[in-house]
Amino acid sequence: MKQNGILKDYEDKKTKAGDRYTRFKIDDEWYSCFDKTVSEKLKTFDQKPCSVNLKVSGDFKNIISVNDDFASETQQEVEIVSPKYPDKPTTDRVDRAKALEIAKGDIELANKYFNYITKGE
Repeated sequence: MKQNGILKDYEDKKTKAGDRYTRFKIDDEWYSCFDKTVSEKLKTFDQKPCSVNLKVSGDFKNIISVNDDFASETQQEVEIVSPKYPDKPTTDRVDRAKALEIAKGDIELANKYFNYITKGE
């Protein structure tokens, strides 16, 4: 199961058995991650849009991976022409994370926006 949103907070914790894990707050819900490599990677998205894969077991939602195909897209500089001011084009840097933020977490809409703004598709 995929979860997209803004990584708002995280905290390192220990289980009763003493095993370390990290809890991540994406949008308004908390998720656990027991994989140190995945946790360290996800921490780099603090206060930024992210996309993760979850394993759901009963009431537990555990992060098992970060969606690199979306999150690691490099920025591209594009010229944006506003319909309101067609004689005053501007340039902006856009990446899939920014597109996700604009699309309010809808990854399909974000990909369409990114492809449109960068490739005209």
